[in-house]
Amino acid sequence: VGDTAVDVRGAHVPLTRIFDLSGGGLTYFGSVLGVLLSCGAWLYYRKVRPLVVLDLMAPVLPLGLAFGRLGCTAFGCCWGRELGGAPWPGFRFPPGSPSWRQMAEERLSCEFDPLLDAISHHTLHERGASLQEVLKEAVTETPALARLAKEALPRLADIAHGTPPLHPAQLYEGLGILLVVIALWVYRERFQKRLGQCFVLVFLLQAPLRFAVEHLRRDHGVFFRLPGLDYPFTESQIVALVFFLGALPAFAWLAARGEPLAEGPEPARPGDVSPKGSAVVGARVPLAEPAHAEPAHAEPTDAAPA
Repeated sequence: VGDTAVDVRGAHVPLTRIFDLSGGGLTYFGSVLGVLLSCGAWLYYRKVRPLVVLDLMAPVLPLGLAFGRLGCTAFGCCWGRELGGAPWPGFRFPPGSPSWRQMAEERLSCEFDPLLDAISHHTLHERGASLQEVLKEAVTETPALARLAKEALPRLADIAHGTPPLHPAQLYEGLGILLVVIALWVYRERFQKRLGQCFVLVFLLQAPLRFAVEHLRRDHGVFFRLPGLDYPFTESQIVALVFFLGALPAFAWLAARGEPLAEGPEPARPGDVSPKGSAVVGARVPLAEPAHAEPAHAEPTDAAPA
């Protein structure tokens, strides 16, 4: 309202938080769109054939996300649901971590947010400290929080030592992305027949993976329900569906009408991509549109015909 917005818990949040990237907002799908738009503008300016470059980028385009999920694991974001009775080990995050705070907010009203802020601040500097120790130090520095701490401690008793074991959703997606990268590389080197197919295959493989992993993640506060479907979709699942449904007909069109790749190597020309770096091994695909050469004219000669 006015210069504030209301979050899912009913708390008023300043609209300037939109620009506070330290609190999140840097999503993978946004980076993909940014890369495609910026690369598209550059390729258009340089008059480079976009499908050649996109096929070249395709196997490594998702690779950054695999390493990014390692960072998510270290920081504690993008956490999963409670592990339950799954036979493999899960992740437990300490008090003050993003996943712990979400569970604490589910047990407390917005009135306790200043206390949770103090807990998060202290646990950044005192890893391994118990919740009681952190609360004691926070209350000592800010006596106004004493009443909140006294009321909050019984409600947080079940997570006083950290979260319960959670699905390692970060590693699920990281390992899945590595398999996608391998599949893309093999497809590009051995099976691709037309330009653009390898790039479109990125979305056909990665979108279902993201959809499935989202089902096991817990770091969501907003859900969407599509007409006729009794399933709470997350924002990323909606985006994954859009990408997949757009890539499916695109792949089919390329398979039927796309530009075929050369069957074998051709003589090298200036500006061509080498076989090792081309969209498909054994095919020399020019980066730029081929120029229309002027017809050759025979040089006049003074020699008389025999």
